[in-house]
Amino acid sequence: MRPLLAPLAACALVAAAAPAAQATFPPEATGLWVAGSCSEPSELLFVTRSAWARLQANGVQVLRHAERFDRAGTYVLAVGDDAEATRLLFRSTADGLLVRDPPAKMPDASLPGDGPDVAFRRCPSIPVGLAGLHGEGLSFLAALDGIGASCAGDDGAACIARIWAWADVSGDGGLSVAEIARLVRGMAYVGTLTAGSTESELAQAVGAAGVGGIAAAWALLASVDYDGSGTVSREEVAHDRFPPPALGGLPPDAPASDARPPSPAGTVSSGLGALGALLKDVLPLFDRGRP
Repeated sequence: MRPLLAPLAACALVAAAAPAAQATFPPEATGLWVAGSCSEPSELLFVTRSAWARLQANGVQVLRHAERFDRAGTYVLAVGDDAEATRLLFRSTADGLLVRDPPAKMPDASLPGDGPDVAFRRCPSIPVGLAGLHGEGLSFLAALDGIGASCAGDDGAACIARIWAWADVSGDGGLSVAEIARLVRGMAYVGTLTAGSTESELAQAVGAAGVGGIAAAWALLASVDYDGSGTVSREEVAHDRFPPPALGGLPPDAPASDARPPSPAGTVSSGLGALGALLKDVLPLFDRGRP
């Protein structure tokens, strides 16, 4: 994994992630759902306001972002914005949530059609192995709706603040190496689910991100830890960026020089130098809801 400038990247990349007002799951459908027994789930379903993740035991792990919702009899139809326009039928019951996968060739007008339904329910806990694999990534996925809403406008400071609300585990106002690495792992988890994977592939991707995230964290510290505190603060990330300098022009006493400015490659650390690569790699994962 390339060194990643995770907090800056999140500011830039989730701006398009805010869900459209009409395209949201109802609150009662959101959260973590379990099919089968709580101690041995056959599938986990995680629903946010704008997306759903299907996490099958020893099977496919996939994330889809909802583009639109329609009624289909007693069910709600969610249609993904992926190339296949993945569809999900669901309805709330007294015992939980019923989910149905429509046949690929059945038109929307013919839905909901006949079953089978998969019954999901709430559980007080899930097996330790599943919690270890999915817990951190699902926490980041749940935060993306709020981050996207805050980053959709022009207020960079508000965007950073929302990212910090999730990333600053210790609550001390700065991001440590461990907290930056956690942010990178969360991004890797969401990216891998968006592409679709098996359980083992997901575990490998998150594990690799754990190693790469530590390298990214040290690169970021070398880039913007101006006070040498060993953490990165919101103010350090925002410095010279939110807002950028000279929006109203340079001051009249700005020094003039005919000398060629030094090459950024020679003056900027590897962390900042990785920003372009990060944008190229991760932007498609957050490019949601654009007109």
